[in-house]
Amino acid sequence: MATTGDELILQARERAKAIAPKTLPSLDALRIEAKALFVALPEPPDYQRADDPRPAQARQQVGPALEVLARLLALSEASRRVTTIAPHGEQPASLSASAEFQPSLDALVQAMELHLRALAAIGAGQIVEGELFVSEAKASARLALNEGALFHFLGERGDGPQPVYDRASGVSRYDPRPEQRLDVQLSCTTPRCLKRGRFTLPARQAFHRLTCPNCKQPFSALIGRALSLTRAPRGSDESHYLLRFERLGQGVQLLEFDDAARRAIKADPGDLVALLYSCTGLLIGFENLTSGTLQKVTRKSACFVATMAFGEGAPELDVFRAYRDERLMPHCLGRAFVHSYYRHGRALADLLSRSTLTRRAVRWSLEKIHARLVRSSMDEERS
Repeated sequence: MATTGDELILQARERAKAIAPKTLPSLDALRIEAKALFVALPEPPDYQRADDPRPAQARQQVGPALEVLARLLALSEASRRVTTIAPHGEQPASLSASAEFQPSLDALVQAMELHLRALAAIGAGQIVEGELFVSEAKASARLALNEGALFHFLGERGDGPQPVYDRASGVSRYDPRPEQRLDVQLSCTTPRCLKRGRFTLPARQAFHRLTCPNCKQPFSALIGRALSLTRAPRGSDESHYLLRFERLGQGVQLLEFDDAARRAIKADPGDLVALLYSCTGLLIGFENLTSGTLQKVTRKSACFVATMAFGEGAPELDVFRAYRDERLMPHCLGRAFVHSYYRHGRALADLLSRSTLTRRAVRWSLEKIHARLVRSSMDEERS
């Protein structure tokens, strides 16, 4: 094992040169690996003692940390090289995300280098150097993991509330420090908008009724920290999620919801997340404020006639479900139509499926409707 952090960093740089760009994982995958290493960083010893296990723990963590740094350096170099030589800003899909989030890569590289220096100092039993590098490594890790985040807290109140009653003097007073606030970017749930707006909210309140600054439409957000998120398949094209969730300023609760999207919703323990609801109370989006990603929540339903015409799991069903959620459900008449369809749709689909000619006629009609809905959606996006 190298005795200094500088030697470890040089090893990582040499190893990075031998890594082929095609074998590199995504930035998100490396961020998850780095986060696990940052959490496992042992504290420096308070004094020299022969049976202290922390130096050995630090030496064991050097290998994985060096490997992650090498891959971060390789990804950063590949991203810079592509950005420099690609004509007219065109980039391969595998590296475009890396180039777009180059500041995140740079921040992670810096944090991992300090992390290796801290491991080297702790592994060598260096008390003063260990304390210094651990402090710098933790601060750099916090910045790196929040790079690209959609929030930050304003008006930190330190380690706790100031006393408002002095027992010795019997004098009561108010706490003069300002309440902590949350500066956050949240996505609008209106289909025609979906733009992010900036809001300043009380940091000890979880549920907020908001108005989009762009389209002026109301929506709601439930904000808190994800403690765990588990996903279980429910049928062929639907997942059931169980979110253990610590609401801001409140206790822990369990939230359950279903999602028919093909891409899994992701949140690491400790991530600040927002559940976004439409004006009618429907869960529309899951926004990870720490990673800066928004994932739409879609509900599977009994699209009896469309399923009969196109088949279970057909992509056309997603378009019809989107029309139901975005155009029909927000309105009273639309909801009444949907509920009526759920009551009688199965019997109607069974009746229509008895004849091959009828099935073909229904499919032809729905294909025309599907094409019109797709064109309408594309026109809205362009406008």
